[in-house]
Amino acid sequence: MVHLDRHYVDERLVALYDRENARGADTDFYVGLAADLGARTILDLGCGTGLLTCELAADGRQVSGVDPAPAMLAIARSQPGAERVRWVEGDAGALGTPWANPTIMTGNVAQVFLDDAEWATTLRAIHAALRPSGHLAFESRNPDDRAWERWNREATYKQLDSPYGPLETWLELLGVGAGRVRFAGHNVFIDTGEVVVVRSELRFRSRAELTDSLTSAGFAVEQVYGDWLRGPLVGYQPRHGVRRPAHLSAARSLRQANRPARAPCSPAASSPAPPISCPSSFLVAQARSPRPGAAPIPIRALCYSRAAKELESG
Repeated sequence: MVHLDRHYVDERLVALYDRENARGADTDFYVGLAADLGARTILDLGCGTGLLTCELAADGRQVSGVDPAPAMLAIARSQPGAERVRWVEGDAGALGTPWANPTIMTGNVAQVFLDDAEWATTLRAIHAALRPSGHLAFESRNPDDRAWERWNREATYKQLDSPYGPLETWLELLGVGAGRVRFAGHNVFIDTGEVVVVRSELRFRSRAELTDSLTSAGFAVEQVYGDWLRGPLVGYQPRHGVRRPAHLSAARSLRQANRPARAPCSPAASSPAPPISCPSSFLVAQARSPRPGAAPIPIRALCYSRAAKELESG
């Protein structure tokens, strides 16, 4: 079971989650993906408070929201449309084998698996839960962007109204090493003066690490995108003026996609789409699973940048 940070178990902080993580372009992407796939059975691993999960459970779809945090699921069960969702308390081990298409992991979910063995176990469980030629969709920040360098009080300070009165929040970077970033979310309840400090850790996997882990689980990346509108991720201009190549690039697919492929990521300046500035994360999506007994089929994978959406405090 994944370690649960305090902002997933403290009811005061859980109550703020939807305010700090409102519906956005990322929601539109996953809803659009489900429509494109003609999805009928969907698994949302790490569903949190269930905003996206409930929206996906429209048009008679069978949707399961799986999360290890009881406080988050309590909010999820109170959302409009929650009665259409099967809510499950647990981790990837609770997915079972429903032959879903797709399984999704949104927000920080893919980065909370700090240990490679735990990440591999999770991918295998997802693979087993997918129907033949099913899909996986998830997102993860691009370590080349070094977003953690902006996780400080000056850049992240916010004042919020909460059910418990006015609140001040900000992030503090604690340490970086071995692909892991440790940080603290400071939460000050102004009326009472109480200070709640939430320590967290995320794993920043490189493109190669993600690709290798997906391949080992029976998946293969086909294409990379640089924004939630499926534009290419082509690189960015660092402060010192030297252009870096794109962190992510398209991988060759061994099987034709079901719909026309979009332009692959490319570091070349001649790319037909404009470059994305400072991509802070990427998404790997539409991971195909092979039929039982068949050779692994490459997954149609998409990678996305969330440049406009930084890590929220709390």
